Amino acid sequence: MWLAIAVAGALALIAALVAMLSPTAPDRLQTLVALLFVAVAACFPVQIPRTKYSIGAADVFVFLMLSVLGPPAAVLAVGLE
Repeated sequence: MWLAIAVAGALALIAALVAMLSPTAPDRLQTLVALLFVAVAACFPVQIPRTKYSIGAADVFVFLMLSVLGPPAAVLAVGLE
């Protein structure tokens, strides 16, 4: 079962990379900067006071990328996170 999930994730990442390399892809520099923000935000989770839980601030950037740059960029961001 885990192998099927890993293969599906790898295929999704490959499909996102192919879509980002297409001539109609959004600005690649904007995507790279957003990926940098996701990588930095993923390193610093926000702790919820008086609990052992934390919130990943990178999720905000992932949803922002989804709305602005489209699904292929968001898939790359989730893979990076």
